[in-house]
Amino acid sequence: MIHIVAGKRRGDWLVVSVSYSDVTLRCPISFKGYIWKNFCYLVEKKEQQWPKS
Repeated sequence: MIHIVAGKRRGDWLVVSVSYSDVTLRCPISFKGYIWKNFCYLVEKKEQQWPKS
C-alpha cells in the first residue's frame, strides 16, 4: 500500500507487482489496475492510517 502525494498518480494505491521495468498498481476503490514504467525512486516507510483521508 502506498500513498502518492502529487501528480497524475496521486492518491492511495495497492502495489500489485514491481519488476525491473514497470510497476503495477491497483485502485483500492475501483479495483482498476494500471501498469506504469518505474517512477518511484524514494521510498519511506511510515505507520499511518490507510487509505489516507
